[in-house]
Amino acid sequence: MSELDESLKKRSIIALVLTCLAVGAGAAAIYISVTKNSDADRITALEARIAALEAASGTTTGTTTDSDTAVDPGTVPDTTIPPASGTTTDPGTVPSTTPSD
Repeated sequence: MSELDESLKKRSIIALVLTCLAVGAGAAAIYISVTKNSDADRITALEARIAALEAASGTTTGTTTDSDTAVDPGTVPDTTIPPASGTTTDPGTVPSTTPSD
């Protein structure tokens, strides 16, 4: 009977420790979720930073009334890099790798 009592005592202690860990983890999760910034605050802060950067650079992302200076948001600027001197523009041509004499 004492072996059963000893085993029950160990199991009870283990269950109590695991319960305390679970309650602590839950409390930590609640604390983090309550104190963390909301998405709306983060979006507002990002918009303010974007506006400050635009003001510093002198550009805006708003729509313009002048049709000559309006930029179509669907267009992509030309970002092609010209080939280095001495190279071919044919993508099918592989440059020679043999050393010259």
